[in-house]
Amino acid sequence: MVDPPVVSIVIPNFNGRTVLPDCLDSLEKQTYRSFETIVVDNGSSDPSVPYLQNRPDVRLLALARNLGFAGGCNTGIRESRGRFIALLNNDAQAAPDWLERLLAAAEDHPAADSFASLILRRNEGEIIDSAGDVYTIAGSAKKRGERQPRSSISSRRRTVFGASACAGFYRRRYFDIAGYLDEHFFCYFEDVDLCFRAVLYGLTCIFVPDAVVYHRVSATRGEKSPFVTYHNSRNLEWVYLKNMPGRLMLKYLLPTAALRLMALAYWQKRGQGRTYLRAKWDAYRALGSVWTKRKRIQSLRVRTPSQVDRLLEKHWIRAHLQGRT
Repeated sequence: MVDPPVVSIVIPNFNGRTVLPDCLDSLEKQTYRSFETIVVDNGSSDPSVPYLQNRPDVRLLALARNLGFAGGCNTGIRESRGRFIALLNNDAQAAPDWLERLLAAAEDHPAADSFASLILRRNEGEIIDSAGDVYTIAGSAKKRGERQPRSSISSRRRTVFGASACAGFYRRRYFDIAGYLDEHFFCYFEDVDLCFRAVLYGLTCIFVPDAVVYHRVSATRGEKSPFVTYHNSRNLEWVYLKNMPGRLMLKYLLPTAALRLMALAYWQKRGQGRTYLRAKWDAYRALGSVWTKRKRIQSLRVRTPSQVDRLLEKHWIRAHLQGRT
């Protein structure tokens, strides 16, 4: 009987035929070899499935319809066999020692539950896309170090709010405790929602600066498309409403309101003000089901509001200008 792999790499895919070869070829070059590669195809209409069927290094899970990034990841996680689970975007390429560095960090930090890779913007030199996720007191999320040079980030490991699911690494117990990605999000901010839940449940994430991935940012949808604006703006509210402790909602009410007004002005200038407002309307229109989730999450919270507060970014205006809103 063959022993199960130590790591399961889960890659959700939708119409990614043009980017998949670079991603999968980078995994074939990994210095650490005890892993399986699971690609979950979300009902692609391009030649992704025939291509994947001809890759003996891939375990293909072909879905009949598009379940979004969250649904694709969840399907792969449930079918995985490894003690560790890595989530990887189909438009990302891993450095050859990516898994080796993550496993070394996991061995050095046995109490940590997840690990954030250093994600660099592909074809932009040594410019950071993400060095872990940040969540602000105003109810927004950003990528730590986004668009800054790699040299601006310390080469030492450190605790961060959470890992971007573009290249996140998790012990299996992480999902046993924090649960899975919320499939109602479909795509965008579902990883931040999961990270926030993990924070509330007392889990810890370590940033690993020498575990490097190169990301072709928003190759699938485009960074500023109406689709991205809508899902980012709607899902941001769901992250906040589900996870922010009530005491912190009251404490930071003014910055939260100010951020929404700033964001509206930003999208209005770019001709997407109506998309932004529709997203917010749809977010609050689902308040009943969101509040049901909130009650369960808050009932299981082990960190106090004060402990959560210490993990939030206080420079919310700077985060708004630099990050995802």
